[in-house]
Order: sequence, then structure tokens, then C-alpha cells
Amino acid sequence: MTYYEPRLNLTEVDPSTNQWELTVEIYYPAGETGQAVSDTVTGGRREIVVDVINNPVFQHDHLVTSTRTYTRQTGENEVVVTVKKDGKKKGQGIIAYHFSSSSAA
Repeated sequence: MTYYEPRLNLTEVDPSTNQWELTVEIYYPAGETGQAVSDTVTGGRREIVVDVINNPVFQHDHLVTSTRTYTRQTGENEVVVTVKKDGKKKGQGIIAYHFSSSSAA
């Protein structure tokens, strides 16, 4: 894995309520980790920003995995996770919504 490049997995949880589960994996070097600082839906995108922060508790390179359930908004068709360090983009992952079942005609 490359530092700061998020790997994303988006799974439909409940079609009746439009609930989706997003799993994000980000690999950090020793002495750093991340924290989500924003989550907004603009147009057809859910944009999540993760800031890299210093944290000496992490003495080795490490993978951080987080999972969260979202209600998909009308018109929302993809999720973008951007990792920033000192205000500069270090990595980005994009995933489109997909459906686990087909709709009847």
C-alpha cells in the first residue's frame, strides 16, 4: 500500500431506507494518523476530507480502517475521500454507488 491513498468499499445495507456502508482504509507512516474533518454532499458527490495529524502513539507504519453507515442523498452517485497533510492533497479515493439487486420493470 501507498501512504495516504485511501481504499474504499461501498456496500448497500438496506435498499428500503437507502442505507450504505462505507469502509475506508488508509495507510499511515509512523508518528501520523488521520481524522475526518468534513463530510458534505455537493451535487452528485459525497466529499469526505481526512486531515493527517501527528500522533507519537503510532510508533510504526499502520493501517487505519473505519466503517460508517450513510443515508444516500437524492442524486448522490459517488463518494470521494481526500487525505490532506498541511493543507495539501496527499491521496484520494473515488467510488461510485452500485446496486446489489436489479429493479423490476
